Amino acid sequence: MSAARSQLGSKAEKTHAAILEAAEDIFAQKGFAATRLEDIAERVGIRRASLVYYYKDKHELYADVLKSVFGGLYEKLRGSFEKEGPVAERVESMVGAWVDYVIERPSLTRLLMREIADADPKPSQAIMDSVLPFFQMIQKAYIDSAKEIKAMPDPMAALGFSSLISGSTVFFLTALPALSPSNGKFLLTPQQIATHRDGLMQLTRMLFQFGVARSSKPE
Repeated sequence: MSAARSQLGSKAEKTHAAILEAAEDIFAQKGFAATRLEDIAERVGIRRASLVYYYKDKHELYADVLKSVFGGLYEKLRGSFEKEGPVAERVESMVGAWVDYVIERPSLTRLLMREIADADPKPSQAIMDSVLPFFQMIQKAYIDSAKEIKAMPDPMAALGFSSLISGSTVFFLTALPALSPSNGKFLLTPQQIATHRDGLMQLTRMLFQFGVARSSKPE
């Protein structure tokens, strides 16, 4: 490859990365419906026509943003889940990885809140495709734990667990600062984040153990 072609490729990759970064931030701030391709192009410093070179429409760009955000989270959680050790300990490790990831990438919780607020009548297929692997992972954890005690897994336990754990952190990071009487100057401290993480771990132990124990009870 010539130096000129290599330079062009590098420039295109940088532009693509900048588009994804800008789109992630703007979609999280405004939601899908209110975001315009012109807004994203302006943030990147390119024309709208140049942006369309990378993405044919807003739906395609939004799907790629979700793939980037949730794909990164999935890799973090999968790494925790595939470790050696008891299932319950691996689930706790997953919850810790979840908190760490959303602290580093707060756009994830804002994207979820936007989807919930804008849903008519349900979240987009793109977001559903993004979150399904996480429910499946938790479902497998419950199935594996139920097998250990020779019980039938509760099909609703994984959904309830995932909703309570993720909902707690989404509210903590996104809604709580907005509701704080601090004139928009609310900032979460490392101590507050550590307290939330510790509380979530306690909730994880209780919910996961209860879900598995419930599975062992005869109907």
